[in-house]
Amino acid sequence: MIKPITSDKILENKIIEFFNKLPSIKLLLRFGSKLVNGNDLLSDIDLFILVEDTLELQNKLNELKPSMILDYDCRSVLYFEMSEGYYEVKKVDMKISNNIDDYFKFVEHIKDFTNAILIDNIGIGKITNERVYKTTLEKIKYHVNRFIEAFENCSVSNQSSDQYRFLFHQTIALQHLYTLEYMANNYLKYNYLPKQLTNSIKGENKDILKKNLDPNSNLKEGRKTRLNLINKFEIVLKHIFDVYNTKLDYNKIMKFLNTLLIRDWIWNIRDLADINPEMLKDNVLIRSSSLSFYNDESILHQLLINFNVKSIIDLRHKKEIELNPYNHQSLIYHNIPIGAKHIKPHRLKYTEIGIDPFFYEYFPRHYKEEIKEIFMKIIITPKPVILHCYAGKDRTGIIVSMIQKLVGLSDEEIILDYVSSRSDTKQEKIKVTLRLIDEIGGIKQYFEYVGLDLEKIELLKNMFKR
Repeated sequence: MIKPITSDKILENKIIEFFNKLPSIKLLLRFGSKLVNGNDLLSDIDLFILVEDTLELQNKLNELKPSMILDYDCRSVLYFEMSEGYYEVKKVDMKISNNIDDYFKFVEHIKDFTNAILIDNIGIGKITNERVYKTTLEKIKYHVNRFIEAFENCSVSNQSSDQYRFLFHQTIALQHLYTLEYMANNYLKYNYLPKQLTNSIKGENKDILKKNLDPNSNLKEGRKTRLNLINKFEIVLKHIFDVYNTKLDYNKIMKFLNTLLIRDWIWNIRDLADINPEMLKDNVLIRSSSLSFYNDESILHQLLINFNVKSIIDLRHKKEIELNPYNHQSLIYHNIPIGAKHIKPHRLKYTEIGIDPFFYEYFPRHYKEEIKEIFMKIIITPKPVILHCYAGKDRTGIIVSMIQKLVGLSDEEIILDYVSSRSDTKQEKIKVTLRLIDEIGGIKQYFEYVGLDLEKIELLKNMFKR
């Protein structure tokens, strides 16, 4: 009859003593709930054993005199009768391996691995420090990359007014943010949002979480939430850099995230060259919606600094400007109002007055003086220049398409850039403008049609063509 064991500690000491007598044992590691909960009688004893011959060890385990032993491939489960405790039987689950890489699968989830090591015959402490540090750096890079990707995805979703996709990706970004925070504090347990996290997070951080996970939050509030996310991420990343010698480029990461933030904070803003940087010079003309919506927001000042903006060309008409005037006096400002003109219906060839997409013929055909003035201002005004109307898609989109046509972009590229403004930008609309230009004889002939001479046309082309 097998004699019952009186306590977990006695059982553990018995196992350690047994393994110490076996020269083939390289490492004995305690892990799992027993390591965390100590003398909790409800916890099993989980052990990892690094040994030269796994099968040979399994054949010896009967010498421990368990009540029952269940053998699997690289795993043995032993049950011992206990004379005291909540359970009458104690389970000892042994993971047995001859590969040191399996050890690291367990130790990377242990905060203080030194208390977990019961037998060490290979100097695992130094090996672990080096390996865990390397693994941690890899994990940091992974979670930083995933945060950036999720943040960009939720930004794109915001642009397309997809609220639930926006919240989905923003929640993923938050998950990786808090995983990084755990890692910054040298605690590597969680690769997901832990249970009861909302109860353990306080103050500003909890506000970020609450707003992010609230399905009733709207996309306008999402701008502020993303700003909070970046601010929190910056704090965590600085902490990461203080603790770990990571090779991540902190300045490059934060600059990119702030670029995304500005891009989505100010709707429909992008460099003219984004569609084809090989053909178009960047930092010459930035297209945008009206910046006057953001007069009182510090991020507008940040944008103007980042893009080094020198001047603005505003295509809004008088009533639009009265509703949202500029209060920035530091920039060179030109207003060329594109408003309603009374024209006779028969003067349009492809479309009908008031029926979409009539404006895409109406504007390039009957605003010749204004279009000439726009391009003259583009030529003479200091660069970079921001060109905008109200939303930055119709009036601005048509002018931009003409520049792209002049430089030599294909109609497919022009259409792709146009529809990138989303919000009711159907390709059929800009095709009307492109058709009109082709009918006149091409873009150079169109520019002559509005009054630009060949010298100005060539100057304009060289200004944008790389």
